[in-house]
Amino acid sequence: MNRRSFVTGVAASIVFPVFARAGGVLSMFRAPQYFNPGEFTIIAGRPGTGKTAFLCELASEFTSRGLGGVKIFSAEMTKRDYVRRLEKTGYNEALIDIDDEAAPSPDYIRESLTKTMLEKKVGVVFVDYLQLMRFSDVPLPRSVELSSLKKELKLIAQEYRVPVIVASQMARIGKL
Repeated sequence: MNRRSFVTGVAASIVFPVFARAGGVLSMFRAPQYFNPGEFTIIAGRPGTGKTAFLCELASEFTSRGLGGVKIFSAEMTKRDYVRRLEKTGYNEALIDIDDEAAPSPDYIRESLTKTMLEKKVGVVFVDYLQLMRFSDVPLPRSVELSSLKKELKLIAQEYRVPVIVASQMARIGKL
């Protein structure tokens, strides 16, 4: 099946298209140089459009180019399931650390990232995905919580001087 989807990545003020298809991301857009230390990037798309597959391809690219380790926070899948997806990309297990904490908070991400960075160099952080994170235990309107999460993730990128790339689910057409 040659299913294509359109996912838009936003890095600072730069918008560039990324085309995903069954079997991988088109090679011309597999370049990690689009993601700079301290930048916060959102990879957004509707459900089932290949956001996680794109993150897996990027993780493999970062490690194969010697750009440091990859820290993945996956609230959507277990570590085992994520490893199965990564195995299709030819990833280096020693360079990719997967944390499958359910509903991670920015504080949890900071704590986990600090521990990982004491052990090895981290070149990029992935969060899969934004809507499964939580900001605090205090109930907030979801729009306020998501806005706060994005601000905190941007601060994490700047504090740790690594690109932070976050998958985000967009509403289906008709449910905006």
